[in-house]
Amino acid sequence: MRNETSLVDIARIYELISNMKCTGAPKLKLKLAKRVFLVTCFLALFVAGGSMALAFPSNDNVCSGCHTTTDVLTLTSNATGTVDATVGVPFDLDLDASNGAGYLKIVSTWSNNDQFSFSISEVEDDSGDDTDAAVGEIALVLTITPLATGTHTIEIWIAAASQLSANLLVTVEVAENTDTTTTTTTTTTTPTEPTTDPVETWTTLMYLFNAIAAVMLIIFAVIMIKRTK
Repeated sequence: MRNETSLVDIARIYELISNMKCTGAPKLKLKLAKRVFLVTCFLALFVAGGSMALAFPSNDNVCSGCHTTTDVLTLTSNATGTVDATVGVPFDLDLDASNGAGYLKIVSTWSNNDQFSFSISEVEDDSGDDTDAAVGEIALVLTITPLATGTHTIEIWIAAASQLSANLLVTVEVAENTDTTTTTTTTTTTPTEPTTDPVETWTTLMYLFNAIAAVMLIIFAVIMIKRTK
């Protein structure tokens, strides 16, 4: 709704400029003013769109901080109560997100998530990790390994456009591992090539583009102002 309103306002302003009478001002100045206005609006909308697209994936805050509507999306699991687990022994949690879910995320700083190891921490709708082919539906089997004894809470969030979000809290009672069986394993370490996080790369490129676009806009505006003098 906000984007539609902005486009309507821009169209109205452009129409007013186009219908202006050239009393006391050369036609050339009016044409340049229209061009500057259109270029400025285009760059502003493009930069704003790029920033909004990047905001969610890199944000580690709970989703309700930005996605304030929390009563539309649903996130459920197969846990019917407190889950009994053992340190170092993995268990599976079936997760189902619906009603338009676009993204699922788990961050170590939420609740007691740092007391567990998760097989996956981010899932986007219709990605390779989403086993539900329907749009707006996310399903996966999350493998969780407890790292310490005690009663811990796992916190999971989902989010979507239109400020929608929902969360799921799962309580896990983790007992000490009393299995005294020891095994000997041989580990071979092979050198690995450094990998680049595509999200970080995309974020860096978009920030760089925003800076270049801003500089170009300033240069263009200065040139247009000098030509109208």
